[in-house]
Amino acid sequence: QGASLTSSSGLTNDGTLFVDAADSSSTDVILAFSGDSTIAGSGSIVMSDDFDNLIRSTAAVLTNGAAHTIRGGGGILANSGGMINNGAIIADAEFNQLRLDPGVDGIVNNGVMRATGAAGMLLGSGNYTNNSTIEALDGSRVVLGSSANVIGGELTTAGSGFFELLSNSDLTGVTITTGSQV
Repeated sequence: QGASLTSSSGLTNDGTLFVDAADSSSTDVILAFSGDSTIAGSGSIVMSDDFDNLIRSTAAVLTNGAAHTIRGGGGILANSGGMINNGAIIADAEFNQLRLDPGVDGIVNNGVMRATGAAGMLLGSGNYTNNSTIEALDGSRVVLGSSANVIGGELTTAGSGFFELLSNSDLTGVTITTGSQV
């Protein structure tokens, strides 16, 4: 509880790293990266189903490696820095959204961004260059928050999954796959 871990030279994770805020806690649990950093390895970062989990890149770009997964609920970036996702970002929490909130560097998605849990995924204000797929699977949703701009790639839903666009969100050059719900 209330813990913070900062990496200044990236991270190789072939296991499971937990970012685990306590239920009902108002104290953030932060995994921070300073300077441009890469999360390499074949492991995963698992964020518990809590609003107070945070992965942050301070005024730099964080790269999620091709074989690496970030999953759970909480926040990524908190309006600071940017991200290149070459692996998987999965929102699978039941009660707390996985909130992506880039700074001026935005988020580039070359892998998969997927909502599978009932809480879903929120793409906060900022630019999302999508060179791949953003998915909302059965029982989940992806919300494009106010001033979220998705550029390129595909939006795909399955079953009851859907995309919700809030005011001033924008889709540019995006393919909505057959049968998907927006």
